[in-house]
Order: sequence, then structure tokens, then C-alpha cells
Amino acid sequence: MDQFQESIISRTLFSVVKAWKIQNRLNILIGTDNMGKIIRKLVIGWQVGREKFLLMLGDTTLKMVQNKGYGNNQLIIIGGKFYFLRIINSQAKIYEIGVYHNGTKRGNWKLIYGFQEIGGGSYNKQGQKNGKWIEQSDGFWKKSQVTYSGEYNNGKKVGLWEIFCNQEGKNKQLQLIGCGQYAEKQGYNDFGGSIKIGKWIEISDDLWDKSNVFYNGIYKNGQKIGRWDIYAKQSGVCNDFELMYQKIDNMYFKLVVVDHIKKLILEIQLRLGSGLIQMMVFGMSVM
Repeated sequence: MDQFQESIISRTLFSVVKAWKIQNRLNILIGTDNMGKIIRKLVIGWQVGREKFLLMLGDTTLKMVQNKGYGNNQLIIIGGKFYFLRIINSQAKIYEIGVYHNGTKRGNWKLIYGFQEIGGGSYNKQGQKNGKWIEQSDGFWKKSQVTYSGEYNNGKKVGLWEIFCNQEGKNKQLQLIGCGQYAEKQGYNDFGGSIKIGKWIEISDDLWDKSNVFYNGIYKNGQKIGRWDIYAKQSGVCNDFELMYQKIDNMYFKLVVVDHIKKLILEIQLRLGSGLIQMMVFGMSVM
């Protein structure tokens, strides 16, 4: 599929999404449901829901459907190929679009947010992520537009991965806010996964423009070790992370072996102003 075809697909797709939203609001207002037709089974026999919209563009038939088993998904049939549009984050309205071949994701897939491409990458013939990828964070939303950029090798994260942020209304250009290295697990019992190694700068799970906490420390064989520093700033999460933060906390991670069983001892000391809150957790098992 060349760039011209992709451009047609993207423009048509967004037009249909917009039209569908308008039509859906009208249906709710007048208390009727004009989307009552049950359409045929599509994509490896999945039973799809009710037809939402039908648009004819030359010889191209574009159908948007709701998939009962997999949430709000749309199937686009162009030239005999199945282009799948799937909502992967209902809160932020992030879509992914790409091609299925015999029930497996193949080739280039794109992440769409706010009618703009924010990420994506390629799948190999085995349906594994491969090469350069940009992925959205699990907590991605309007005020926390965080993405991860790095390499996959046959479904495994490898090498340098960088963390970027685009704070809506303040920064049009992505800002680097964290990074670290991945390596492939070694051994036949590792199920082909990846582990974090070396120095990392990580973000808190609930990062947004009013709450931004970062962690700086070392991973060894996928586990945190030694001293980890915690940094925070009152606002402006997407500024230069090397200059913006004040240290507010220290973490100490120690890995010990007792009777051949690994145990992690985590000591957290949190100092706020003139007060002192101290938390100590001992004997946490590591499987």
C-alpha cells in the first residue's frame, strides 16, 4: 500500500468516524436506532455487532462495525484486504489501524490520537513486533501524553528505550523525560521476554502536568538495586528533566539470597518539609 492509498484511507476513516458520531447523537435524540442490520461474520469468524455506517468510495467499501468480543472495533475492507481500526484507549480515544492476514497482524500499524499519528510500528510474519516502535503509555490521556520509543527484536524489547511527553497546549514538540536499556532474557524458561538493565530514569504511573515524579537508579537482571533518587516538580512536566526537579526522596533496594530464595528488602525514606514520614517494608519475596 503506497502513501497515496494510505492518505485516502486515513482521510476517509476520519470522515466516517466524524459522520458516525453525528449520526449516533441524532439517533439518541430521536429515540430511534437506524443501525439495526446484522452483518456477516468477519475476520476469522468473529461475530460482529450492528452495522454503524456504510460509505461507498468508488469501488472501495468501508464498513464500521462494533465487535461484541473485542469492544469498539471497525473493519475496513479495501481491495480484498482487511484493515482493522480498533479503539485501544476509550478514555483518550486512541485508535490503532493496520492489516490482518490470516488472523495475524502484519506490516505497518499506526496509533492515532486527535486525528494525528502519534506512534506505531511493524509486525513480522509471525505477528511479532519488530524494528522501531512508538507506543503510548498505559495512562495516556489529554494531560499525560506520554509515549515510549525503542526497538523490538521478534517481539522483545532491546537496546535504548526513550520516554517522551507532549503536554497539550504547551509543547508541540516532544520532550525527552526518561530513558533506559532493555536486554533479552537468557535461558529456556524465560518465555522470550525482556528485562531492564543499567541506569534508568522512569516516570510515575500517574504522571500528568500537576503531578510529576521521576525515579533515577540502576537495574541489574531486571531488578532494582542500590540507591534510587526521586525527583519532582510542582508543574510543567515536559520541561528539561535534567534541570527541572528537586530531590525529595531516596530509595534503597538490596537483593539478598537466603536459603537459595531471593528476597527483596525495600527501605523508603520520605522527607517532606520539616516533617518525616518513614516507611520500611522487609521480606518481600521475589519469584
